[in-house]
Amino acid sequence: MKAVHVILFAALATLCAARELKQATTGRVTFFDNTNYSGGGQAFEARVPASGCGDCNDLNFVRTNSWESYTSNAGNYIVLYDGHFCTGTASGQLPAKQGPIRGSLADSVDSFKLCN
Repeated sequence: MKAVHVILFAALATLCAARELKQATTGRVTFFDNTNYSGGGQAFEARVPASGCGDCNDLNFVRTNSWESYTSNAGNYIVLYDGHFCTGTASGQLPAKQGPIRGSLADSVDSFKLCN
């Protein structure tokens, strides 16, 4: 009987994992040097799960960037960080579609997560 439970549990876990992979999408976030979505745009791909936040996307910058706005084609919201690997000051939930980068995060975004 234990073997049956183990097999059923494994099958359920596999089904859940497959469902999550099926519903996850890949989005693109583009950062811009100006608040009007222009100047020096650079795009990054990011995984967006069906619910919650995707993996941290570290931008691997050695020097401070000059980004002041962003656009995205996926997710319901984005969280920006001023430290590598999603550490440091966080923006909170910003609309994923587009927006200005304000306050201490302007010119200092080093990582982000896309979320649903």
